[in-house]
Amino acid sequence: MGAFSSIPKDLSNAQCQIALREQTVTAGTMCVGYIQLNITAPIKCEQILIDLKGEAYTTVGYSSGSGKRRRRRTARENSVLYTLRMIAAQYPNGTAPPGQYQIPFQFEVPKNAPASFILPTTGRNSARITHSVAVGVQVKGKVYYVQACPFQVLSPLNHAVNAMMIEDVRQVSFCCCFAKGNVSLAARTDKNAYASNEIANIIYEVSNNSSQKITSVNVELVRAMTYRARGHGSWSNAKVVQLRCGSIEANSGFGSKASPPSPALQVQMQIPMVEFSTCETPTISTRYVLRLQAMTGSCISNPKVEIPVTLYQTASANQGQMMVQAIVQSYQSSPDVDASGGMQIPIASAIPYNPNVNLQNQFQPTNQSLMKPIPVDTTGDGIANAMGYDTTGDGIIDSLDTTGDGKIDSTVAPTGTNIHGVGLQKS
Repeated sequence: MGAFSSIPKDLSNAQCQIALREQTVTAGTMCVGYIQLNITAPIKCEQILIDLKGEAYTTVGYSSGSGKRRRRRTARENSVLYTLRMIAAQYPNGTAPPGQYQIPFQFEVPKNAPASFILPTTGRNSARITHSVAVGVQVKGKVYYVQACPFQVLSPLNHAVNAMMIEDVRQVSFCCCFAKGNVSLAARTDKNAYASNEIANIIYEVSNNSSQKITSVNVELVRAMTYRARGHGSWSNAKVVQLRCGSIEANSGFGSKASPPSPALQVQMQIPMVEFSTCETPTISTRYVLRLQAMTGSCISNPKVEIPVTLYQTASANQGQMMVQAIVQSYQSSPDVDASGGMQIPIASAIPYNPNVNLQNQFQPTNQSLMKPIPVDTTGDGIANAMGYDTTGDGIIDSLDTTGDGKIDSTVAPTGTNIHGVGLQKS
């Protein structure tokens, strides 16, 4: 099972693997699979748990001490973004019997879950956002995680798509004191969100009311990334795409503010493959802007416009498999890292998804209604606050555990008060 020394020895009598129907899941949709469990001899076990986890893991290099005592260190932080849990089985006598089982599961990935990504390690700095299914065994009230399987999450566009116009007006000066007039630069995009390989249409206008020639208008896609670990931070800016547009003579221009007004100009930029989607978590931030700058020469003011845009990934089977493989490989603890922050669960890629009805039917937990719990949102806030069960086998949730104790305490009534699409009736 890939167990660590702290895990009870008798758990070596069980082998656990995880199968996923898809290795790439969009936030707000279902992660479906099963755990393949082979118990060769009785093991001490009160419950078998299946968790869906989202985590942001960061490492940041820093220095401590001074002089000869100055040392380079690495801070590490593991921020849990969300955890959903289902109780797969309960054993009141504290022992799980031998057998070969498939235990099915399905979770709804939170709608606001950030996209998976791995930032390549630079020195002691690294960052990643991962999502995984983890299997735990509860013994004497303590949960031992015995296997985890990562999968890729894509973050859907969660805001309105629209265009925006931003303008900047600067007084043009030479050597910071000799005024040469004003230059105004305004720009807008056809929308404020783009996926890989899309074309961004950028419309801009320039009014050069100065005696200085504008040598070019530079258009750039800039990524700003920030991540932190235990109070230490790392920041980086990268120019993902750079374009250079034509010059504008002194006392000339184009657009609505030119004299006379004339049509604005348009430049097209192809968005490259999006490796890092726009995201905001407590420890990781990735933002993008389209930056336009009118270059008026050295030692002279340059008007600049920055338009915030969202970049997001789209489904790709190859990219999903590469992401999962990279996540598995990245789960190797660095020997010089101080402060623990997770990564204590054996990690493995998913096995092929081949559900076996006979094996699933052989699995008999203490409470039959605990076979296939599904996280349910009964308030409409996008966060699961109850576990739903299909106790009749008709594929429809008919009962709920609203307290998290693994026991059904409510039923979904065919009629009655409807709360966000779920009618509840106390059992």
